Amino acid sequence: GKVKLKGQYVAFKNEPAYVNALISGMLEDIEDVILFRIANYFLRFSQEYRACFPDASFTDWYELVEYGTTNPEAVWLQRNGFTREAAAYITEKRSQYITFDDNAKHATYAGIYLTFKQFSTLADNKNLSQLISELVSFPLVISQVPLEMVSKNYRGELFYTTDSRALIFDFAPIDSVYYTKAQMAKVKKDCKVNLLAIADRTVNRLPFFISAHGAVNDILCN
Repeated sequence: GKVKLKGQYVAFKNEPAYVNALISGMLEDIEDVILFRIANYFLRFSQEYRACFPDASFTDWYELVEYGTTNPEAVWLQRNGFTREAAAYITEKRSQYITFDDNAKHATYAGIYLTFKQFSTLADNKNLSQLISELVSFPLVISQVPLEMVSKNYRGELFYTTDSRALIFDFAPIDSVYYTKAQMAKVKKDCKVNLLAIADRTVNRLPFFISAHGAVNDILCN
């Protein structure tokens, strides 16, 4: 038989490259053909079932096939751009690393929650570098950020900077529901802040460099 190798169909040989290409082709067929058709079937079934029984609870087989889970948080993360593996890790470790707040009263508390220490721990784990890259594409509500430097650029724009062994974080506080610009500018080194961060630029190599802007929720100084 023939197998697709480097974009061309060639005669199969019992060699590692040809075996790998065969396995890869089979997985693509399963993902793109079989699971696609099964998912579409369950999607139509789920839509009809919900239309007939809107208040009934049932296992949504479409979500199980499409996302590999029926966990609403993992499904939400995948729908918003996370890979299946990253979504599974986040929901599995949520009590250790990340929490979701459904009672946030202001938009500045809308995002994925984690402490700066947790963020640094993730950055310091080589196996989780892909997760960091995905996390910074979302609004992050980061707490307990220790300030190593408070400075302004030549345009007079304010910046909070901090670092750890695996992470350099440069943040521009452009707004706050709770503090004036004057109050944000008076923050001193060694204070801690809780903030909503939206990444502007990242360099994905150790130490990770993240430049972000956003809002200050809390200023914590002794």
